[in-house]
Amino acid sequence: MILCAGAAQAQGAGGLSGHDYAGLFERYVDQVEQPAPDQRILELDGPVILREVRRADGRLRYTAVDQSSGGAAGCLLRVLAEASAVVKSCPDVLPKAAGLRLNASLRRAAQFYAENAYPKRALPVLEAQIAAFIDGRTSASICSALKDDQMQFLEALSSPSSQRSIEKSLAQPRLPVMAPCL
Repeated sequence: MILCAGAAQAQGAGGLSGHDYAGLFERYVDQVEQPAPDQRILELDGPVILREVRRADGRLRYTAVDQSSGGAAGCLLRVLAEASAVVKSCPDVLPKAAGLRLNASLRRAAQFYAENAYPKRALPVLEAQIAAFIDGRTSASICSALKDDQMQFLEALSSPSSQRSIEKSLAQPRLPVMAPCL
């Protein structure tokens, strides 16, 4: 169980990532800056900063950082999916109302992701990927391994105030990237 994963762990979004960064650089070519011969930068609304670096072997490496006040929406989706896997594994870990709030936040984050991804994603396809992600992390052994700080995080994440914060975070359209991740 990875609940409250660090940024390095969260970068591999288990099929939830997949933006066409090269396509974004092509689409917004007139906004691309090139501070060095092997590096290009693109700032999108949000702001979300994309960096393209040409490695010595010629391959391109992309990084994306959300600098908005709302935070990295891709990371949020990942954390909510991981929390949902815990709740699915341990149905009694949260009161029913808290579980419903967590599910509502996950659905809202998925909708945001689908609408703001590049290219846009079909919500049913994304929801199927999220369900597979959750199923792949569901295990009865999670319940006995939950630590106090993870329980506190899960309770906070499923609280009414967290749900309001998530909705506020997702009010600003932007590319849903993974960094920075909690």
